Amino acid sequence: MLFIVVCFMFILSCTGYLNVMQLNLIKTILQNKQTPEYMAFESRKILAKHYIPFAFKEFRNFTVRNKKYIENVSLHDLRQYALLGLCRASTTYDGRTSFANYSKKFILGFLHQGVTVLEPLSPRTKEERLSGKKLPVIIWETNVVDWHPDLRKSSTNIYSNEIEYIKNVINKQTPFEKQMFYYRYSSETLKKIRKISEVSQLLSISDETFRKKMNTLLKKIDKP
Repeated sequence: MLFIVVCFMFILSCTGYLNVMQLNLIKTILQNKQTPEYMAFESRKILAKHYIPFAFKEFRNFTVRNKKYIENVSLHDLRQYALLGLCRASTTYDGRTSFANYSKKFILGFLHQGVTVLEPLSPRTKEERLSGKKLPVIIWETNVVDWHPDLRKSSTNIYSNEIEYIKNVINKQTPFEKQMFYYRYSSETLKKIRKISEVSQLLSISDETFRKKMNTLLKKIDKP
């Protein structure tokens, strides 16, 4: 226990980037079952504080890789999602692996979530504005029929209760399946908002893998 206290006091005096020895001491503190809760909490705070530059670096790399998908997203707001991912990683880190690799998954996950949340509605084209035509009140009727095999067979209209049913089924799936579905379709109207190639790049999977997973997911949806 005395060794843990000494390690903790040494870490509190850290300034600048953490070196290998300091990181190993933090791992020792977090892995030790006798470590008091306040020590573990303060150690995680130190990790989060010193890894902020790392989170910003991952944010910059993410914006470069996905430049054409985030043209309408506020980069200032999106950067906050990188910090949220870092904070979440620091609160669950147990010292059993590299914190850089561990936190990177959380940071990228929150950045993907941020793209979905911050993406604005698609603007009307110039031709649509000049035509003077009003947008229809219900724009999702044919879109749901387009992708759902059971609803494709039906000639009836798609009502809001069926939209809610489909969303309830999707929300019971795994986090990855929900993310995959809502990257492809709007969370409000179930209208297609991204191409398969765009979603595949955001999820770092191939187009064929996406199609297989999406087909499996859609088979779980039955008409209410």
